[in-house]
Amino acid sequence: MGETLMGKFIDHAGKKFGRLTVIRRAESRRGHAKWFCRCDCGTEKSVLATNLVSGDTVSCGCYRDEFGGKANIKHGLSYTYQYKTWDGIKERCYNEKCKSYPNYGGRGIKIYYRWKDDPAAFCEWLDRYLGPRPEGHSLDRINNDGDYEPRNLRWADASTQIKNQRRRSK
Repeated sequence: MGETLMGKFIDHAGKKFGRLTVIRRAESRRGHAKWFCRCDCGTEKSVLATNLVSGDTVSCGCYRDEFGGKANIKHGLSYTYQYKTWDGIKERCYNEKCKSYPNYGGRGIKIYYRWKDDPAAFCEWLDRYLGPRPEGHSLDRINNDGDYEPRNLRWADASTQIKNQRRRSK
């Protein structure tokens, strides 16, 4: 499970899933493929392939510990403003049914490849490089035609964001 795609073996060695880097295939249990991983904190453990690929396991447990009891099964971020920000960005850029899609994904605006399917990576970057969201601010793209990527994001107040809007043609 999670190891084959149309009958082909999928080698996850060297891939990163949240805080876990896959080192090698581990001994399987009951026919379920497992991978031996090293967490960013240094802890090593084996993880079911399906849990890695689905995002159900993103660390050795240290990430959940950092968030205390707030963590949920998937990534522990669902109730944080960082995750809600990431989720809104993803909706605008990739969900054609989203009312804002024409102004984002419809114009070719994307999410940085390391964040697209990894909310934990986005949230960690946000905390590390932009810090906590100042009161009255939200995330802003410096170049309004640019993607959601590290060099193009800042916290900005409403006045700054209004000045940064693209000019709409009539």
